[in-house]
Amino acid sequence: MEIRLRATLFIWLAFAASMGMLLWNGAATGVGVGLGHVILGVMIVAASIVGNGVVWNWGELPHEASATTRSKGKQKALDKLLEKLDDADLDALRERLMERDAVYGVGDDGELIQRHK
Repeated sequence: MEIRLRATLFIWLAFAASMGMLLWNGAATGVGVGLGHVILGVMIVAASIVGNGVVWNWGELPHEASATTRSKGKQKALDKLLEKLDDADLDALRERLMERDAVYGVGDDGELIQRHK
């Protein structure tokens, strides 16, 4: 089971147990549920909701957040790189990208290489 699901299960089981003990305490004392019990109950509810929100990043899944962040970072890096290119380099890049018969790969030194079919 995923760690967030375990944490959620723990939070809500602890919530149920603490609320049960709180109500049992009120009944066992013979006084009933008083203002102190209500205040403590509201604090337990708030802590459970906040804890659950923190575990689940307030509804944002981790892979969605990281994918968006990575995408924005890649776009900024690409924009900076394209700004540095002069017109001749941009034309050469356009030609390379428009070739249909070429297959591109990365050589041992990390450079882009072109292999024809």
